[in-house]
Amino acid sequence: MKLHAALACALICATAALESVPADAFQSVARGNVAVVDNFLARDVVAALRGDAEELWDAGLYSAPTRDTKLKRRNERFVLRGSVWRDFGVGRGTARSRVAATMDKVRDACAARLGRADLQRTPPARHEFSYTRFAPGASLARHVDEHHEETKGTEGWRAPTRRSVTWLVYLNERDVAGGRLRAYERRRPIAGDAQVGATADGDLQVGWLRASAADPVERPVFLASRLHDKEGNCALRVGDAVVSRPFHASPTLYVNADFVLQSLFLDASLAKRFQRLEELRTPLNPDPPIQGEYESRDVAPLAGRLVMYDS
Repeated sequence: MKLHAALACALICATAALESVPADAFQSVARGNVAVVDNFLARDVVAALRGDAEELWDAGLYSAPTRDTKLKRRNERFVLRGSVWRDFGVGRGTARSRVAATMDKVRDACAARLGRADLQRTPPARHEFSYTRFAPGASLARHVDEHHEETKGTEGWRAPTRRSVTWLVYLNERDVAGGRLRAYERRRPIAGDAQVGATADGDLQVGWLRASAADPVERPVFLASRLHDKEGNCALRVGDAVVSRPFHASPTLYVNADFVLQSLFLDASLAKRFQRLEELRTPLNPDPPIQGEYESRDVAPLAGRLVMYDS
């Protein structure tokens, strides 16, 4: 697992800013919501990082992702990659090195409070940092940052880590038009003891069991890839209970309608409640409308604001 940091994702201990992530922010992430912490970075820190980001942009060190399917038009998003970001001999490296040092402490807090010990075992170089710059009018399509390795085919196992928690820290000089993060949070209550997003043993959530009259709470559904059978099968589970027959996971899980996964359930009543995390996308409908059970939440890109959520 790793932390993904974008837009100068930085957590710096400064006199005029918070020195740690508040407890309620971790609680929001653990429940599948977005945590927002205002004035997380002091103004002078924001100014230093913004100046650094602009100087490195003027130096031509940003690049446009070659396969960014989340963009509605090409060449609207430019990124300063982690290899450059971590070169503290370039630009205002002192500010960035302080960020990296502080992130070690925040990573430890995430590992403890979110029950993700692998965050501490992952080498610091595997935790992503970047500056991101968007062109006027740019828009990212709705998406989930991370998917289970088993749904990516062989490509999913080429890297030793994956994203676990996503951080955004905004560096805008003043209030800007647009640039808001739109998050979709579940409308119904979630089972009180349910773990959301990822488990300590590495399973990732792939859907929800919607609330019903008999069970008036929502329950996360995980793809379990450690059945230890000879065929290397996976299964769906809710809590500690396996709720599907064994099956071979593949990328086709993300290009088929809900009924494909629903057909795997052992209990027809649970199958009817199942909803995937993402709607089915096709070449004719690349950005389908989100189905019920969610309510949208817009987060403005205010300078110094920290946004944190499960990847």
